[in-house]
Amino acid sequence: MLVVWKQRIPLRLGEFGLFAISLPDCLALSVGVQDGLPMMWLEVETEAETKAHQFYLGGTGRPVPDVSRRFVGTYQLEWFVGHLYQLGSEA
Repeated sequence: MLVVWKQRIPLRLGEFGLFAISLPDCLALSVGVQDGLPMMWLEVETEAETKAHQFYLGGTGRPVPDVSRRFVGTYQLEWFVGHLYQLGSEA
């Protein structure tokens, strides 16, 4: 069954702004700020097996990984503008 889930975007990232989240099959739909925290909304296939999904979060002016990716969206905090990509998928 397809369901929309909300997931917090981590503020502490791995090397080069990469991070992974364990979820069933998913497609990131949008990003935004809720209660002062960066969030993303994903369409999730709840009956699929859970696996690690890779994301890249970069600030304005930062290089974007040269891999298969899909732009999800941009959000603004008081001190940071973040651009989120879902890796391993294309537009």
